[in-house]
Amino acid sequence: MGVKVAQVIRSVLACALLMVMIPHAIAQPDGLDTGERAARTQVERLRDNVVRVLVVAADGQVRRQGWGLMVGRDSNDLYVATPFHVVQDRDRQPTDRIEVQFRTAQGNLAPATTLDSSAVSSPIYLDLAVVLVPGAAGRAPGPAPAVALTRSDGGAWSWTIGRQESWELSGIHGGFAGPRVDPERLVFDNLRTPPGTSGQAVATADGIVGMVTNDGGDLETWAVAVTRIIERFRAAGHPVNLLTLTAPGGSAANRPLPSASEQGAALPGAMIRRALANRDIIDALVTKKELWLLVSEPAEGPSFMNPSGGQFPTRQMSVVQILSDQTVVVCPFAKVPVGHGTIYFDGSNLRVFLNYKVDSVSYAMAGAIYDFGLLPLHETGATPLFAGRNWGWYPVFADGKIRHFSYEGYYYVLNSEKSSPVSPAQAQAAFKVYEANKTDGLLPSSDNSALVEAIVKMTENAAFR
Repeated sequence: MGVKVAQVIRSVLACALLMVMIPHAIAQPDGLDTGERAARTQVERLRDNVVRVLVVAADGQVRRQGWGLMVGRDSNDLYVATPFHVVQDRDRQPTDRIEVQFRTAQGNLAPATTLDSSAVSSPIYLDLAVVLVPGAAGRAPGPAPAVALTRSDGGAWSWTIGRQESWELSGIHGGFAGPRVDPERLVFDNLRTPPGTSGQAVATADGIVGMVTNDGGDLETWAVAVTRIIERFRAAGHPVNLLTLTAPGGSAANRPLPSASEQGAALPGAMIRRALANRDIIDALVTKKELWLLVSEPAEGPSFMNPSGGQFPTRQMSVVQILSDQTVVVCPFAKVPVGHGTIYFDGSNLRVFLNYKVDSVSYAMAGAIYDFGLLPLHETGATPLFAGRNWGWYPVFADGKIRHFSYEGYYYVLNSEKSSPVSPAQAQAAFKVYEANKTDGLLPSSDNSALVEAIVKMTENAAFR
């Protein structure tokens, strides 16, 4: 049963926090009042500014699809924003190609390519890519109005543009629920985003406000703000002449990008405290550029107990990345009745080891290593190591392997192979030294609140290695 339990109850999410849905009124397209009908009509006029982005295999089969937003053009080429994960993931093959489909002349697909994503990525928002469509500048319509939403715009009626293979609007309007951090995003309620809709434009009657970054959701939709897209394109030197930033109500204005406070940031340390609220810190790792945390929080799922009465409730596991400027990224990745865990990063490879309970009739545990991609932060896969063994205690990453302690016979295990004998006291002492060294003394600690404040102070002093 072991590893299968984790596979069944694991919840792989885009690197982000789950937020509480704020209800809004739902209206059906065939029962619109005059105001809503007018608003929907305004959004429909923006459809030509949205394209389908296709990843096509060598045999002509569409391997993956998403959407993109026209941002700018030069004398010859068109520049499109799309989520990074639409055009690049671990399954992409060297022979795959990218094609762009326009609403007009849909049968005439245009070959495209991606530009260096690091030019538009930032520590605050990483799931963003630039698709270049050579020779397609003439296929772009006029500039679309773009609007910066802030907290004061809560409840604003919103639609997504693009459904399956058509440019239809979402069947019901959603409502703007506000900006969020960790990761930075705009949140909308009641906008359906089935698989394949990442990259859809999100728009209000005033103009385009963002681009969908998570598909597969029915109740809550996340989007990168259009202001962030404009900012990152400008920083990379790409044209942004197909988006015109306007003030609410549609009047053109040289409106500045929203301030950090308008986008939901707060006083120094607030983002860190908010991200770690109701989360227990299991492990940490301090590097030259950031602080990595392995955290857990209560979650729905089975709760097990070992024969001596030890409780193992299901916990939502997450990796948290904290930069020296207090930017916070949270990546939930698994729901398991966790026992012990550790996090490892060597500058390019981010890995987490967990052991977790599998039943209430024995001391049996299972263990797995989870691997992560960095742009954006997301889980790329899990490698089961063992099941039905009382292993996985006091784990230490060393020389590319995970060394952990066995209570079955008091010995170390390397990955899944029995190693040298060691006592529980020796294994625990070695683990404490390992924790202290890789966390600059943050761990071991049993006071979670004090640990959070120590982390805030560390970032305020830029006290990374």
